[in-house]
Amino acid sequence: MNRTASSKWRRTDNLSAYMMMTPGFVLYVVFVFLPMMWVLYISFTSYDGAGTPRWVGIDNFAYALKDRVWWNAVWNTFIFALFKILIEAPLALILAVILNKKVFAANWFRTIFFLPHLVSMAVMGVIFYFLLRPVDGVINGVLQMLHVIGAPVDYLGSPFWSMTSLILIGIWSGFGVNMIYFLIGLQTIPKELYECADLEGASESRKLISITIPMLGPIFSIVVMMMIVYTLKTFDIVKVLTDGGPYGKTEIMFTYIYRYFFSDSTTSQQQGYGSALSIMATVIIGVISILYFRMQRKTQHQE
Repeated sequence: MNRTASSKWRRTDNLSAYMMMTPGFVLYVVFVFLPMMWVLYISFTSYDGAGTPRWVGIDNFAYALKDRVWWNAVWNTFIFALFKILIEAPLALILAVILNKKVFAANWFRTIFFLPHLVSMAVMGVIFYFLLRPVDGVINGVLQMLHVIGAPVDYLGSPFWSMTSLILIGIWSGFGVNMIYFLIGLQTIPKELYECADLEGASESRKLISITIPMLGPIFSIVVMMMIVYTLKTFDIVKVLTDGGPYGKTEIMFTYIYRYFFSDSTTSQQQGYGSALSIMATVIIGVISILYFRMQRKTQHQE
């Protein structure tokens, strides 16, 4: 093939690649890039969703730095994410290790544990609302019947139980998919390592600490990273169950931002300020993600 024919073939090949990329690129620009630029623009304005945005510079961001309700929502988000991750990740790993062995009905248990991930969080919130209601709620009824509690507990109305309930529901909805990720990772560990450990008389706990966890290191890092991002972006389950109550004890970043975009009263809508909070929330999630990546890289270098 001469140089002219080769160059013509390369141009044709590049043109075909660009043509295949164009539909996806156009959709990205229309539905992702342009809305992002619009949010960035109105974050520097006073805008109630109607009329013309009025430029206010960095006033929205300056006000956000002094907004105690906003920082309380950020703190609640961190509390929710921290306890959810600290409980969910080990639980998913332990169940994956158990179900990776030849136990009775292992495939059925894998399916059952994974099913909550397939249910919409909004639908799940409605279901748990009826389960957790203080009056004629199923959970209160069962616990009273078993004489575990003497009086109904307001799981969604008390400051302590509301956040605890949200954390437990979040764990229940998410540990199944993370268990599947760990199961996939366990399939890649050479069985010879466990056979050698058995010959040395290693216990199950020692094999877990010395073989399983180190070999699952890369997958564990990815799973925790996804949990951090998705947990910090939590919205629907909190919106459906508590809507930030009681008294703001379960208000998280995105339920607070939601109020400025879709308030019941049009006079209290301030999409400019809500956009500024959205950008701050994105920066917070990005900073935490970067810190986690750096910590992981430093740990890997030390090893």
